[in-house]
Amino acid sequence: MMSRPNTADTVVKNINMLLECNEMGVASLSQKSGVPVRTIYSILKKERTPGIDTTDEIAKAFGLNGWHLLMPSLSCDLTKNGRLDKLISDYANCPEQAKNYISMVADRDAKYSERTKNGTNDQ
Repeated sequence: MMSRPNTADTVVKNINMLLECNEMGVASLSQKSGVPVRTIYSILKKERTPGIDTTDEIAKAFGLNGWHLLMPSLSCDLTKNGRLDKLISDYANCPEQAKNYISMVADRDAKYSERTKNGTNDQ
């Protein structure tokens, strides 16, 4: 079983990823979110943990919901054009048998991707 990542570290990692993939600086994020530049820098330096309202405002600047920033495996690709919300909605609305199949395929693909990333493509 995978260990649960630290929530504050996950939020910081995701904010940094979103800044990079959206080619945005802290000043621009501050302007779009209404969160002061100093507060954003404090969060990114892990001097401060953002509260729910601050997390929501930062996420909103990227077109996301606050809880999206808590996802350990959030990727730039998933954050584009509502893909994450559609994926979750589709999964939530499909029958249990389909959920089991999706989970099986995702698990297999993740294991395969990990093996190929590490250079061991053995079955």
